[in-house]
Amino acid sequence: SAMASPDRKWLLVQQKADQPLFKLVDFSDPKKPVVTDLNIPADQLTKKDDKFGTFSIKEWDLNSRYIVVEHTNKDTREFLRLDRQRAADTKNISRLFNLTIAEAHFAGGNANLLYAKTDSVLRSLDMGGNSASAALIAGVEQFIVYGNDTVAFVATRDGTTPGSKQRVAGIYTQGKETIARTFAADSNVTIAYSEYTRHAYLAINTGAGVIKIMRDPTATTKDNAEVAEVIVPTEVKWMKFSSSGRMLA
Repeated sequence: SAMASPDRKWLLVQQKADQPLFKLVDFSDPKKPVVTDLNIPADQLTKKDDKFGTFSIKEWDLNSRYIVVEHTNKDTREFLRLDRQRAADTKNISRLFNLTIAEAHFAGGNANLLYAKTDSVLRSLDMGGNSASAALIAGVEQFIVYGNDTVAFVATRDGTTPGSKQRVAGIYTQGKETIARTFAADSNVTIAYSEYTRHAYLAINTGAGVIKIMRDPTATTKDNAEVAEVIVPTEVKWMKFSSSGRMLA
């Protein structure tokens, strides 16, 4: 597999799924691309039966220097921050914070800050200060990071009657959580989030053939937020806004 950096000047290429060996292609001069080795140090990885597991490239940071790489080895899953300038400085995020991380994403332009799902809560991880926040979002199932401090999420919460559950879609920003919509506990809810022309847009799919798009879900209540509906004749397995925020695919 391979993934291009946000500035389109770099391409990280995975050589083998079961080896921590990568190729970094520098396209600063498109006519003369330069290829170098970029390998994760073995001391940052957990081996089982003296073997590595499988590796996958997850994402670049916005400044196109660091990459989140996931390593899964039998019952162990760990996330690493790979530095394209100094692979020897690769950090095992899971080990650094002693947390069982299921998913991790950079928080905006600061590659020392990440949002991570640990068990069923979302936390902020500060690699510069080696500190993890308390739970920011409880019961989180899916989350999308936008900018420095905005997270769109789907979570399971207590329902309105004792012992019941419900699914919610919401936004966490500037330390405050806003629930945009609530659904039955067995609803298959997925989301996409972006911002365009000074407005925020939250797309919600419940698998019922309709995608609802809310404008400014945190600035208005869930009852009067502006909503557009898109009828989809086939099953929607994923959706994503374009990098500009103008289009939803």
